[in-house]
Parts: sequence; structure tokens; C-alpha cells
Amino acid sequence: MKLSFFPSHIWVKDPILREGYSYYTKKERVHAIACDLLKRIPSYVTCFAFVSPFLSGWKTRVNFALIGAGCFLFSGAVMGLGHLNQIRHEKEREEPYRKFIRYQEHFCYGISKLAYAIFHLLTFQITLHEMGHALAGLVLFQGKTPTIEVSYLNGSTRTYTNQLSTVGAKIGAQKSLLILSAAGILMETIYNLGMLFFAHYSKDSDYANDLYARVSLNVFSSVSYALTAIWQSAMANDFLSIKTLGKIHPIVSAVMMVAIPALFKLSLVMIDRLTEKWSIHGRIPQAKLVA
Repeated sequence: MKLSFFPSHIWVKDPILREGYSYYTKKERVHAIACDLLKRIPSYVTCFAFVSPFLSGWKTRVNFALIGAGCFLFSGAVMGLGHLNQIRHEKEREEPYRKFIRYQEHFCYGISKLAYAIFHLLTFQITLHEMGHALAGLVLFQGKTPTIEVSYLNGSTRTYTNQLSTVGAKIGAQKSLLILSAAGILMETIYNLGMLFFAHYSKDSDYANDLYARVSLNVFSSVSYALTAIWQSAMANDFLSIKTLGKIHPIVSAVMMVAIPALFKLSLVMIDRLTEKWSIHGRIPQAKLVA
């Protein structure tokens, strides 16, 4: 039987049956928490290694390492509280109260996912965003190589836009600057859609929940970033640059940040339903060969 707090990746022995109710031992619950935390260590290390070359100074690296350790320990503590609360009240016979305790347990599970998603946003996602700007700068402009710097809740890319490249000259100066401003957001969106794809088709529901938590937090961050362009005047804001160069209002951009992943997820669901319907009726369309 699977331990309810960890839907798919942790297996424990059959629970102890006592007076018609199922119980898990403390040893099994501690083992489940330890296994879940150990599984997360490579993810935390990978995120820190990915962002580390772009951090300014050893103090920033130490602080980011401490933030990662704090998110890691907080995740373990929250999961521990969820299990402890379940142990204290699992002898309750009243079903409504038992359901309430299970809801609390799932709430702790969600918070533990959110802790890792926050660290992922502060490291991997911000760096990926800046890499989008740097890549666009390399393609559309000539000069020195773009440089990336990541700090707390922020990142910056220095790109030299004095001279257009061959590709940039064909597109034009204004469109090149527009693409440069939107490249970071575009890179994030592609990454979010990739995570949605793997989460949708993953057979491990725990891994899928990890990905959904990251996508949700990333979309929330992008929407918040877009809305700040309504009252900000600094052109360092990507969405303000998009508004100035592309005539796209920040509210429209914010709606698009939500609509694109939502429509992508909906399309995956519709494809699954159509495929299932066709397979049931035995009439999956075949591509016709045209001579």
C-alpha cells in the first residue's frame, strides 16, 4: 500500500490494522520523510550549480546556498509536522474529523512542494530568463558577449545594442529590441510548457506535482512582473519595453502569461480524450499517402 502523504514514489509495508482502521508506524513515516528529502538533494544541488557562475561574489553564493538549505529544511519540517499531526489523531473514529486531518496532511505536502518551487524560481528560472536575453543579444547584435548577473529576486543581462548583426539588420532595429526584451519571457514560457508536458504524461504523480508547483509559481511571478509595468517607468522592465516597442499593454501580457499554459494543458487533455475515443471505436485516423 502507498503512504497517502507521498502519493506515488514511496512504498511502505501494509499498515497495521487495529479496530478496523489503518495505521503507519513512526519508523515508516520517518523513513518516508528521509527518502523524500534525499530524493530532493540532487534537485537543489543542480539548481545552485546552474545559477552559481552568474552570482556576483562569494557572499552572494553563500547566501544562495543558505537559502537553498533553508528551503530544504523547511520542506522537511513541514512534512514532519504533517506526519506528526496524523500520528496524533489517527485513532479518531469520526470520519469528518479524519478527513480534516487528511486535508491538513495534504496542505503540508503542498507547502513542501512550494518550498522547492521557490528555490527553483530564485535560481534556475531567473537564470533561464536572462539566458533568453543573452541568446537574443548574440543573434541580433554585434559587439561584446552579453554578460548575466543574478541577485535576489532579480537578474540582469548586459547586451551591447549599438550595432545590429546580419539577422538584426534584416529584422530592423525596433523589432530587434522588441525581440530582445521578450526573449527572456519567451524562454520561460517554453520551459513552462515543457514542464507541463512532462507533468501531464508522467506516471509518477509526485514528480508531476513538483512540476505543476513550479509552473504555477512561475506563472504567478510572470503575471506579477507584467502588472508592475503599469506604474513603473524604468525601461529595465521587460513588459514596459514590450508596451513601448510592441504596443502591447501589460494587462494583455499578464492575461497571455496565464492563457498560454492553460490552453496548452487543455489541448493535452483534449488530445488524450480524442485518442482514447478513437482507440475505443477502433478508428484511429491514418495519414493518407499522396502520390
